[in-house]
Amino acid sequence: MASTSVREHEALELAVFKAKGQGVRNTLDHEDFSECPVFVIATKFLDNKPLSTITKILIKIVDINDNSPIFDQQLYHFNITENSGPTRIGDVHASDADSGDNAKLYYEIVGGDKNHEFMITENGEIETIRDLDRETQAEYHLIVEAIDGGKPRRR
Repeated sequence: MASTSVREHEALELAVFKAKGQGVRNTLDHEDFSECPVFVIATKFLDNKPLSTITKILIKIVDINDNSPIFDQQLYHFNITENSGPTRIGDVHASDADSGDNAKLYYEIVGGDKNHEFMITENGEIETIRDLDRETQAEYHLIVEAIDGGKPRRR
């Protein structure tokens, strides 16, 4: 009679694998652990004496795009002097807990710029593209979105 048992590395306590590879009881998340060491012990009885061997399997947890970008602040305030020409007025910043392309962020102005007077760089720098006139419009309320590079993309 032969038997197989599978144990996880005690320090990580990630998931419990059932004997003979029948499944995983808990989910594994790349953001918690990028890899999971598993020890497999195979035992065979010969003349009622156990013969065992052990091996280590390192399971790499592949990241999926399961986190949305989050801005560092909910509201940003910037001031600019009128008629200052095209100029940088401030930065916004978001982060994403995923990794690789899933964490690469792109920024987009999605509201508040009906006359197309602003642009945003891939680094979150907001710039004016022409002179702004305080007498024409004293305040702007831009809506900026951070979009990640995963598939599907998350906002």
